[in-house]
Amino acid sequence: ARVQTLLSLKQAVKISIENEKLFENEKQKRLLEQTLLELTNALTSTLNLKEVLTRVMDAMSHFIHFNKSIVLLKEGEQFKIGVVGNQEEEPLCEGSVVDITGDAFLNKVVTTMRPVLSNDLESHILKGRSGEENLIGVPILCRDNLLGIIVLNCLSGDVSHELLFSLAGQAGVAIQNARMFTKINLMATTDGLTGLYNR
Repeated sequence: ARVQTLLSLKQAVKISIENEKLFENEKQKRLLEQTLLELTNALTSTLNLKEVLTRVMDAMSHFIHFNKSIVLLKEGEQFKIGVVGNQEEEPLCEGSVVDITGDAFLNKVVTTMRPVLSNDLESHILKGRSGEENLIGVPILCRDNLLGIIVLNCLSGDVSHELLFSLAGQAGVAIQNARMFTKINLMATTDGLTGLYNR
C-alpha cells in the first residue's frame, strides 16, 4: 500500500512540474504576443525614421540584453549609420557612411539575409572584449529587399533568431513607410523641375 501511495505521489509531482512548465511557456508566449502587438502599434504610429529606429531598438531590448547597438541603413550601394545605442568609446556619428567590404560578419548578414551570430568583435564596428561578448547581426528586410542591418553586441548569444528576424521584418515595413512618407512630403513641398521649395 505504501509503494502504491509513493508511486501515486510521484506521478502527481511529475504532473505538477509538467503543468508548471506548460504554464511558464504559455506565459512567455503571451508576453511575446503582447510585446509584438505593442511594437506594431508603436511602429505604425510614426512616420519619422529616427523614431522608428529608436522604437525598434527599444523593443529588441525587451527580448535580448545588449551592451551596444547600431542600425545600418542601406542607401543605394552603401550603408549609413541610422541610430547608435549605448556607445562608450569612439562615438559613432549617425549618418556617416560605413564601408562593410572588409567586414566578414556584415557581409555574411548581407549574403545570407538571415541573422548571424559571431564572437569575433575585434574587427567590427562595435568593438568589444572578444570571447566575453557576441555580435548578432539581423537583416532588415521589406519584400525581400535589404533595407539595413541591426547589429547588437550582447553577453549572451542565446536568443531566438526567428524572433529577432520577425522584429526586424516589422521594422522593415515601418522604415519603408517612413522613407516613402519623406519622399512624398519632399515631392509635395518642392518644385519638381527646379528642386526649390514651393511657397
